[in-house]
Amino acid sequence: MARTATASVAVNEPVTVCVDGVDVLQASNPMNKTERTNLMCPPADSCPVLPPPSPLKYFSGRCDFTRRAASSLVLRLALILCLLCGSARADTLVVGTVPVAPFIIENADGSWSGISIDLWKAVANRLGYAYRIEKLAPKDLDDPAKLAALDVFVSMNITAKREAQLDLTHAFYSTGLAIAVAPKQEAGLAATLGQIFTSKFAKLIGVLGAVLLGVGVLMWLAERRRNDQFAGAPAHGIGAGLWWSAVTMTTVGYGDKAPITLLGRTLALIWMFAALLVVASFTASISAALTVNQLDAGVTGPADLPKVHIGTVEPSQGASYLRQRHLSYRGYPDASAAVAGLARGEVDAVVYEAPILQYAIKTTPGLRVLEGTFDNHGYALALRQGSPLREAINLALLDYIASDDWQAVLARYLAAAS
Repeated sequence: MARTATASVAVNEPVTVCVDGVDVLQASNPMNKTERTNLMCPPADSCPVLPPPSPLKYFSGRCDFTRRAASSLVLRLALILCLLCGSARADTLVVGTVPVAPFIIENADGSWSGISIDLWKAVANRLGYAYRIEKLAPKDLDDPAKLAALDVFVSMNITAKREAQLDLTHAFYSTGLAIAVAPKQEAGLAATLGQIFTSKFAKLIGVLGAVLLGVGVLMWLAERRRNDQFAGAPAHGIGAGLWWSAVTMTTVGYGDKAPITLLGRTLALIWMFAALLVVASFTASISAALTVNQLDAGVTGPADLPKVHIGTVEPSQGASYLRQRHLSYRGYPDASAAVAGLARGEVDAVVYEAPILQYAIKTTPGLRVLEGTFDNHGYALALRQGSPLREAINLALLDYIASDDWQAVLARYLAAAS
């Protein structure tokens, strides 16, 4: 990795040596000279090994200085800078990541693979970078100290928040959120009865029974003294009144019981017309329950999310999307847990990154991801703010994703999930 080194020498001032803008050495200035030189130390594998001239006999000869830097003080500083640059070349980049298949996969043997990891390996190989991968937890992405300890993070959603924290590369993959759902229940007698006999239906039956009993009691009170059909013990008379109110409401009209008093007949006339409204309301309630259940049985897109129980990974882009729209959801630690919750019926739909959902459901038969994406965004590598690596990584990244090798990587990880 190329580093820029600068030596500044001023009269009666300490000598300051900087590498990539960071002071790494200060020394006294024994000479009354003012000079400044800038040196670029290239990567070790691209430096020609030259026969070292005698003033450089104790060094590798990998940095070739012009005669303008031949004054004794500046020459000594140049040699120090070469050593510093050579030491910097041996540094190993710290690459952080969070396992999210199929982009980042931690294998059983401790190795790493996945779309993003394979991309980083190709970029690092092209640039000759040495690196080690450090596993992070999702919560670490909100810890500035953890992010500051990394040279590179593989990989991250492109958002304004992340761009403010880090330097993001060009996007290497564009996608969006998608919705995973469980299969619809098959229609049948059991499914139909299940839709009808709900708690709401039970309450409706209870109200109807109370109305029938009330009308029956009123008829008993009106007829009990003059009509033998409603005479006798209260239980017998009230039972007769309940029977009469039920057959009158359903317009069956057996005729085995009929009022004979003026008050009883007036009550019967009122109940006949009221019963028409009761039966119509009862029928409409059952029809509405069946229609609503059929509409709620399937999710076809984001507009249906307010009607169902939602699951997503917390924290994630999906969780942010749902919070912004004031939609309640159940949080899961990762995509596999969210998909398992969907299969168990804990939620009706899972909102998360489309390719990750496609990959996660392939081990759970019956689940499917709806076509189309929303809240689209890209994935990028992330670097520290002001990182000197950004330009080189961007060039290598753009070159790689334009190659057939990149298409082969995508096909290998995503073909089986689609």
